[in-house]
Amino acid sequence: MQQTSSSSSSSSLSESSEAYGDAASAKRPDVATIRRFRQFQDLSDAAIREITAGAVMQEVPPGRVLAKLGHSDPAALYLLDGRLCLRAGNGNQHEIEGATGGADYAVSYLQPHRYTVTVVSPSVVVHVARETLEKYLRKQNGPGYEVQEVDEGAELRDSLLFHELYQGCINDNLKLPSLPDIALKVRKAMENKRSDLWSVALIIESDPAITAKLIKVANSAAYRGNSPVNTTSNAVVRLGATTTLQLVTSFAMRELFSTQSKFLQQRMERLWKHSGEIAATCFVIAGKTRQFDPETALLAGLLNDVGAIAIITHAENYTEIANSADELERVIDKLHADVGSMMLRSWGLPENIAVVPIESEDWFRVSKDDPDYCGLVLFAKMLNRLQRDRNPDVPPLHELPFIASLGLGELTIESTLELADKCKDQITKMQALLGG
Repeated sequence: MQQTSSSSSSSSLSESSEAYGDAASAKRPDVATIRRFRQFQDLSDAAIREITAGAVMQEVPPGRVLAKLGHSDPAALYLLDGRLCLRAGNGNQHEIEGATGGADYAVSYLQPHRYTVTVVSPSVVVHVARETLEKYLRKQNGPGYEVQEVDEGAELRDSLLFHELYQGCINDNLKLPSLPDIALKVRKAMENKRSDLWSVALIIESDPAITAKLIKVANSAAYRGNSPVNTTSNAVVRLGATTTLQLVTSFAMRELFSTQSKFLQQRMERLWKHSGEIAATCFVIAGKTRQFDPETALLAGLLNDVGAIAIITHAENYTEIANSADELERVIDKLHADVGSMMLRSWGLPENIAVVPIESEDWFRVSKDDPDYCGLVLFAKMLNRLQRDRNPDVPPLHELPFIASLGLGELTIESTLELADKCKDQITKMQALLGG
């Protein structure tokens, strides 16, 4: 029995070696080598042993083609050492190295391949049977959040940026921006039962800009007490722990809207302005209802397009994007919702906030959430359109399920326009506070 298994493995290795090139350079990787790739690190020992038994490790010389555009392969390709070039059908190319994070996952995993993969420098690659790999990945991922299949269309068929991001979404290995440091520290402090509001205030004071904004909010009409506050600790006491956390997170988000590229920074600034408009609108409208918390509404509005941050940041690695603003916009349009929800889940935000990027794209969504912050964001988007265009292309209000969840009574276009005019000054002030 044991002899048969060994013979079968040898035969499998020989066949794989011939399929992938020079059989003499091929050998079986060990378990430690397979564990080196992040995609396998959480799999069981039994799963790793089965994956390793069908894997082939091979030294390959420069110039060898490992995957061809438009073709499909029975094995997933991993780069252990060396450098590979990924070339799309339109000639755009991108390189990854074995020593970098870019090689922690499978190369050109989507089938058929969206680009041709060529060896640039002497490399060591590992081929893993897709059927075995996907069997265990399905068990590992379970029934959680899944990225919907996206049709890239003719315009994005040759976009390396699109396919790298989409592949990262599907494999749940996309490198995402982290929650701003000060927001993370405040959140952890508040989760620590030994922390008090004064220790939280000390953390906030490490950022003078956020400190100033927090004190200003504490002295605003919405929170003003008998006397003004002039210290961070007093502001935190007046606002309370939950409100403070939501406001600090919202104010800290500004630092994520930054990139080294001048071209991309212009897009970031437009994104921040739009996000600020939606967030400020959510905050003001929430204050006119009983069921919505204004600070949570502010954060939900600010995060509705957060996936675009990750896409624009990722685009820094693609020099060709600087000459193709249209391609960037198409990628943002296709993927920002999925990427945004992935970001918010990775930050550990509540589900009713994490769904905002992906569900605030659907006017006719029906939600069981109460209160429905996604519905509030949709209403803010509608108000935003009405302020720019008195005859916007929006569905009839009486047909929109989220309208009833707002607690604002029966709304018409006319009454919504009146509400927008009444709230305009408050929205402008809150937007200035966010962007100041």
